[in-house]
Amino acid sequence: MKMKVLKKVLFFILTLIMVFLVVLLFAKKEYSFQQSVTIDKSSSEVYNFLKFLQNQEHYHDWRNKDKASTWNYYGEDGTTSSRCRWESNNKQVLSGIQSITKLNYPEHIQFEMQVDKPYSILSIHNFILKEKDGKTELTWNITVRFPFPYNILILTDNFDNTVKRSVVLSLNNIKKELEK
Repeated sequence: MKMKVLKKVLFFILTLIMVFLVVLLFAKKEYSFQQSVTIDKSSSEVYNFLKFLQNQEHYHDWRNKDKASTWNYYGEDGTTSSRCRWESNNKQVLSGIQSITKLNYPEHIQFEMQVDKPYSILSIHNFILKEKDGKTELTWNITVRFPFPYNILILTDNFDNTVKRSVVLSLNNIKKELEK
């Protein structure tokens, strides 16, 4: 009798695990979000600030979540040959490599972030700048690619809210920094 109940419970647990894995197999593996802010500066001023990886310490919410993290820079900052490696024990900051992949003065900057600890996630960050009447509309577009089974993170509302909150805060920090 006990063995029969144990088998049924085990079968139920295995069925749940299989259903969960099938859902993950067909769930989205990519997440995109974009947000804009208008800055009372020319696009060249905004561009020349954003193209430097080291300037992220002045505005990036994610970058400032762990003051104990370490950052090492390689190549000439502000060029497509520059990159940085960060290490953190904070679950929100993780560890990985960030590099500048495209620069199109004064309209577009693209960064690539490869999180490598504790799991592997690739994100592409695009800053699109449009100047009008001496002001710049800055749009930050993020696309995050999650390999199976880490795409489970996309299914949580917490992930979406965390990304949106961080981008909005970071854009507001850019605006404040540049409009000083």
